[in-house]
Amino acid sequence: MAVHALSVSAARRTALRVLQRVRRDEAFAGAVLAGNLASGTLGAEDTALATRLVYGVLSAEGVLDEAIDRHLARQAEPRVRDVLRLAAFELLFSRAPAYAVVDQAVELTRGIRPQAAGLANAVVRRVA
Repeated sequence: MAVHALSVSAARRTALRVLQRVRRDEAFAGAVLAGNLASGTLGAEDTALATRLVYGVLSAEGVLDEAIDRHLARQAEPRVRDVLRLAAFELLFSRAPAYAVVDQAVELTRGIRPQAAGLANAVVRRVA
């Protein structure tokens, strides 16, 4: 996953990596998260954010998918849907400003599938 390292927060990159691995490999979130955090490259604040994002998205997946699907005309690729879930979680369950969430979602999507960045922009803005 080539993500623009300077524009996307390390916590969101880590959370997305964990969510994708959990979905793809049917892995345990705790183990995957611990493995990603073991390097110690994230500070305490980013570690807390990544953890909150991972467990929040996994626990609210049904609600997030419902919010996303209201604004999605066609199915999104699973990796892009993971980004949309992350963004929807932040919009619905945190105090993160909508403009920042949209920007992060677009940049994460651009790193995964550049042609889907417009889709991510539109869906996340509508969810906001």
